[in-house]
Amino acid sequence: KEADKETQMPFDSWMDITTVRSYTHVWRQILCYIVRAEEEEPIHRPAYKLTPRQEISIQILRESIREFQAWKHAEDAERDGSNGEEEEDKEGEWEESDEEIKRMKKVQRDVLRFCIDLLDHPLQDREYESAMISGLAVLGLRDDEGWLDAEDYTPKYSAAIKLAQLMVVQEAYERKEEAMELLQERYSTQQQGISQDESRRETSSYYHLISRMVKKFMTMSPGDRDPTPMQWIFRARSYGFKIRYTTTAEGCIQWVGDTILYQQIRFDMAEVKTMMRGLVDEARAVLYKELMMVDVDSQGQVDATQVPGIDWDMMVDNPSENRVGWSFLDDERNRFEVDGKWWLYERMFTEQRVRERFINETSEDERPTIRKDIADQYQRSIDRFREVLLLLFHLSGAKEAPGTYSLRMD
Repeated sequence: KEADKETQMPFDSWMDITTVRSYTHVWRQILCYIVRAEEEEPIHRPAYKLTPRQEISIQILRESIREFQAWKHAEDAERDGSNGEEEEDKEGEWEESDEEIKRMKKVQRDVLRFCIDLLDHPLQDREYESAMISGLAVLGLRDDEGWLDAEDYTPKYSAAIKLAQLMVVQEAYERKEEAMELLQERYSTQQQGISQDESRRETSSYYHLISRMVKKFMTMSPGDRDPTPMQWIFRARSYGFKIRYTTTAEGCIQWVGDTILYQQIRFDMAEVKTMMRGLVDEARAVLYKELMMVDVDSQGQVDATQVPGIDWDMMVDNPSENRVGWSFLDDERNRFEVDGKWWLYERMFTEQRVRERFINETSEDERPTIRKDIADQYQRSIDRFREVLLLLFHLSGAKEAPGTYSLRMD
């Protein structure tokens, strides 16, 4: 973030799938806004101004997209005309050809170059001449023509920053590969050869490629260069965080006697208690019937002789144990009547009804196999039990459910 300070933490590129989708959506919106704005007459365009380099890169990108679309339409027409009715049954089964992948990679490379050029934009005295900042400003508009508040808008800054960092890494990789390819071509024209390792050593390293871009337009200005869109975004996000974390949230819960009003929902404590009892009953039913597979009477009670006993009063824990995956169930001081990991498996060989449920019927010469559909159903029952258990933790406790203990199924 700051050019004169060395970071103490490695760059973490991991994102869950939901974050990936939301972050890429922000960048797609910015790019679509710029491309559509450039198609308008100059008098109707927003106030931003593309740099000469950005104008060149967007023209190259447009031409690359047009070439790909023209090629794709020609390929589809040729394929439809040559295959006719024979291929109607194979609709949707076509895979991307090598040529299509090659052309798509060219489009993706041109998109990446344009994004890098958007980031490499000295702002000088007018930050709103940046197409990147102009696009972010438009994303602050709500559907009702109002403005998003800091809580809803700062994630868009985070999306711009995170993907910009990933783009710089990808750009360094692409430049390295292109430099190696050019070097190998030059040697081949001279009737000489060069190995992959040699060409890698002869070209600039990833470290230097990334460092140059980071120092040029990915960090706060040290004072000897003009600020860039990233510096503006960093400052704006910090200001947004300040507002977000110092502003009292609007009240959305009301109590009227024993009744709770939350947005458009209305319920009382008796209904909450009924829901809790229902969740407990469901958890018991899933645990005993579907997971442990023991008989349950009409009152939901189970015969104590069917399940292993647990002396809860003698259970101990070791808070100092920090091994990954460890729980109090692994503590040597805790003794159990059976080995929980093998209890159900062993019952498949001693109880006929359990065996018939899990194992396919085979002849004496064939090896028995587990029924995949039943195994999948059993896994779904585990997932459902975990869901109900976590929900009960959250509703009945004052803090988050202890994930390590509640998610393990020993």
